[in-house]
Order: sequence, then structure tokens, then C-alpha cells
Amino acid sequence: MSDVLDTWPALPVILMPSFDRPTTPDQRWDNTVAALESEHSNRISEIQIFDMTNSRWERFAAAMQKPFTGLTRLDVLARGNLVPVLPGSFLGGSAPRLRTLSLGSFPFPSMPKLLLSANGLVTLNLEDIPDSGYFSPDAMATALAVMTSLETLYLRFRSPRSRPDPESRPLPPPTRFVPPALTHLSFEGVYQYLEDLLTQIDAPLLYDLYIVFFMDLNFDVPQLHRLIAHAEQFRTYGHARVSTFDHSIQLGLYPKTGAVDQRRRLELRINCRELEWQLSSLAQICSSSAPLISALEEVEIREYIHHTGETTCGERSMAGTSGSVHFSEESLSY
Repeated sequence: MSDVLDTWPALPVILMPSFDRPTTPDQRWDNTVAALESEHSNRISEIQIFDMTNSRWERFAAAMQKPFTGLTRLDVLARGNLVPVLPGSFLGGSAPRLRTLSLGSFPFPSMPKLLLSANGLVTLNLEDIPDSGYFSPDAMATALAVMTSLETLYLRFRSPRSRPDPESRPLPPPTRFVPPALTHLSFEGVYQYLEDLLTQIDAPLLYDLYIVFFMDLNFDVPQLHRLIAHAEQFRTYGHARVSTFDHSIQLGLYPKTGAVDQRRRLELRINCRELEWQLSSLAQICSSSAPLISALEEVEIREYIHHTGETTCGERSMAGTSGSVHFSEESLSY
């Protein structure tokens, strides 16, 4: 790989998976990490690795301890559970040119510190954050305050153990930071984490919000209600769908076109098994949230029941404040 980079002109280098070459996965990995280790690493503009394993971790982590001054995109997805924690010197502790950062299943508790230098980020996607990679809502809010170009934020924890320490929960600041470009927000975790994060930020330009909460006996989400109330686009969402599954219940709000638009939505899912818990949890979250229901014209209620080899969907539609009443049934198989 070093010989190849020496031969070509000093152009930006993109490291990404290629499956149309007569090489084995190990050979492709050796080529990738050789480029990371080379003296040409400052030319690398994009890194995409979707098969990180424990056996490859040590060499990768060592190669990524230096600054990559030309890096604008980094996507790394782990397979299985990575045991070692990524050190704070990852990327030399600084990534000023980074525009897209996507990490999956990575234990990296120093992530907020790196983000303070990545103030040009447009997309931040942290998936399946393990317990060993936990960082506090306060640390994340501090990092978000410098990312004035951020449009998309995905923050998804692996387990309910991502609950913040009640004694260290921050007091609401005098004023909240408003990310000027944030339009897409996706969160999965305990509701207390999101509430603590939202005490410090607001996002009036949101039009795509996807929330997954782990089960809790009592949901108290005034900051989520405030966030929804301050987002102008959500007030125009008049089409609602309530869906129950074997392991969760979901409420979705969409524009009044009648068709579900995954780019413009407000979806809230609660992970729990019992139907009684599902309905109770959803009722707790929605009971004091007038912005969720004030503009509704139609509500669909669907129940998905999984049988061996198929999933059956029963659908019922009810009128909102100005719609007509109708009921329908349909079945879907997968």
C-alpha cells in the first residue's frame, strides 16, 4: 500500500470496502490498516470500516492515535462486543475538518472531548453505545454547543444501564443552546438521559424526531414535551399511527398527506412486552402533551401479532377533530 501511495499524485485518499476484488477479507483489512499506518495518512479524507473485530482492534487503535488532518468522514462499525475502550488520544484528540462521524458498538467514553474539536460536524451517528462507552448528558450538551453546523444527530445506547446518576443531574441553565441547523434527532436509551440533555438544548427547526425509550414504570418527560411544542413543523403533522408489537408500542405523527414520510416524522417507541404496560407507558407520555394531538385529523391503530412464519396486522382508523369515521381490517404476511 505504501508503494501504491508513493506512485500516485498527492490526491485525497478514500478507504472504503471493496468486494469486487480477488482478495480475502484479511487481505483487504491489511491494505486498509497499512494505509492508516503509512506516512501518507494526512491525505486520507474518508475512512469506512464495517467489519471491525476484536482481533483487528489493537492494530487499528494504535494506527488511529495520530491526527488525520485531511479527514472529513469516519464510519467504523464493530462486529460483536469490543472489549477494549478507545483511548482519548484517538485521532490525536482533534478532528477539525470532520463532517461526518459514525461509530457503531464502540466503547469511547472520551467521545465528547473529541467532539469539542469537531465543530464542523454535519452528521453525528453514535450507534449501540456500550455501557463501557457511557458519557454524561452534560458532557454531550457541552459538545453540541460548539457544533453549529450539525444537522443530524443519532444517539443510541445499548442498554438501560445508560441511566444518569441522579445526584449529578445538572440544573437547567438560564438559557438553552439552540443548534442553528439541527433538523434530524434520533435517540434510544432511558428517558432520564434525554430529559437531562434537553434541559440544555432546544431545536425549533426539527422535522424528524425518532425516540426509543427503554421500559420504565413512570415516565416524566416535560423537556420532551417542550421540545415538541417549540418545533414549528410538528404542529402541521395531522396523521397519527399507533402500532403495537410483541415487544414494543409506537406512536407516529406524520404530515397531513396521508402517506407516511420517513423524512418528516415524529415517532416515539417504548420497548416492553405486556400490552397493559405498553398502553400505560404511552398514555403517561402523551397525557400532558397537547402539541401531539392538537392538529390530528386521523388516527390509525394497528396491532402486529407475530406467528411462526408470518406477521398479522389488524388496522382500525378513527376520526380526529375534523375527519370522518371509518374502520378497516387488513392482513400482511412477511
